[in-house]
Amino acid sequence: MNRIPRRKAVELCVHLCSTSALCAAISGCHESSYFVRTYPAPDAIGVQKSELFKHHEHRISTYYVLIKDKRLRNPICLFIRANGGYSAVEAVCTHKSCRLMPHSQGLSCPCHGSEFDIEGTVLVEPASKPLRRFAVKEDGEFLYVLL
Repeated sequence: MNRIPRRKAVELCVHLCSTSALCAAISGCHESSYFVRTYPAPDAIGVQKSELFKHHEHRISTYYVLIKDKRLRNPICLFIRANGGYSAVEAVCTHKSCRLMPHSQGLSCPCHGSEFDIEGTVLVEPASKPLRRFAVKEDGEFLYVLL
């Protein structure tokens, strides 16, 4: 019978526990983060409205989708309000450039605790500058985030 040295067994146990905790954390974040398919346009990023509503059939509150485009270094968080309005902000903290975690009321910085509303306004420091905002235009079946 092969025996594992005690030190190796403890290391393996710690690794398995931390891996399962990390997977749980990632899957918890993933449930609410949706990257949508985009259509590049000159000076804009197009998103089909049907793609937005695919993830949220019941529009009872503000929700969001994430947009990536090779022209930008960071993702854009597009908020869709229950009343039909839109706002788009860069999903990176203005304090130390950490990637932000969106939620229905805004964005949170996991690095130092800054909070931003859906318009990119700082609610909780240490960040002192608002997020970069993007204008959003509506055209038939598409929304365009203007770059």
